[in-house]
Amino acid sequence: MTISFDILIYALGYETRAQFVATNGIFQKTIALKYPSTELHSYDSNLTLAIEREDTIIEVGFVPQTLESILREATSSIDSASGRLPTVCVDVSSLDRRTMAATLKVSMELADAAKFELSFAYSPAKFRRPPAESEPVLNFAPLPGFEGWTANPELPVSAIVGLGYEQDISIGAVEFLDPSGVWTLMPVGRDDRFQKEVIKANSDIWSLVPEERRLHYHVFDPSRTSASIINLCTGLIGRSRVVIVPTGPKIFGALCLVAQRKLSNDVSVWRASQHSSSVIADAEPDGEIVLFKYSPIPK
Repeated sequence: MTISFDILIYALGYETRAQFVATNGIFQKTIALKYPSTELHSYDSNLTLAIEREDTIIEVGFVPQTLESILREATSSIDSASGRLPTVCVDVSSLDRRTMAATLKVSMELADAAKFELSFAYSPAKFRRPPAESEPVLNFAPLPGFEGWTANPELPVSAIVGLGYEQDISIGAVEFLDPSGVWTLMPVGRDDRFQKEVIKANSDIWSLVPEERRLHYHVFDPSRTSASIINLCTGLIGRSRVVIVPTGPKIFGALCLVAQRKLSNDVSVWRASQHSSSVIADAEPDGEIVLFKYSPIPK
């Protein structure tokens, strides 16, 4: 599959799939969000490709301010030359959730201001089994820019938990939030082995979630998934404080940020992280690209 956009933004990190979208598309400009140097997996070869392609490289710590400035300048130039609204694509495949939040916040704000048309790309990974050992949760807090705010702090919490291989995060989030209700969202792809392993990895949470609240979403149908997340949140708003914990596939995390932006202060998106070099696994692309077109919020 070959895709075409005026500008691509992607993560320059260690995952093999980090370059898949960038090398399977046609772009006038490519912006790489560079993570600190590491000898892990494909980092060196990914960096070499970015340099050879003459990508604009931004250190991840400088994403909000630098990215906005570069996007404004680049899209203005394209707009003036072509007389049309530029197209921007953010490849979320290898972005950590904090950098994803910062990147999408800037991108959605500019798209809402009619500076460009915005889409997300996602390169699903080939199947791999989850790590034999899990790591403790190191950080659990709202994502900056997507914290939400409630005028009714006395309302109970409803937790929407995306499921993945991070089993300690899903159960840890429920224990930390102590919600009155829990809804889980299970990713469904084209390889049944993923779903079987996710079910097994999250065995501790099932006793806390009634059968009717164990929902599924389709990784390859992000538009439908986005609508489902928004509809679920909308049904809970007003009678509870909605907190989303988006573990699992990165496209799900991106769609949760879209839901929070559209529903604003009524929803909060939280980030839970585990980090240890002993369990950092590579992600190889399965050869497909999933696309989602963002619908701007009317002014």
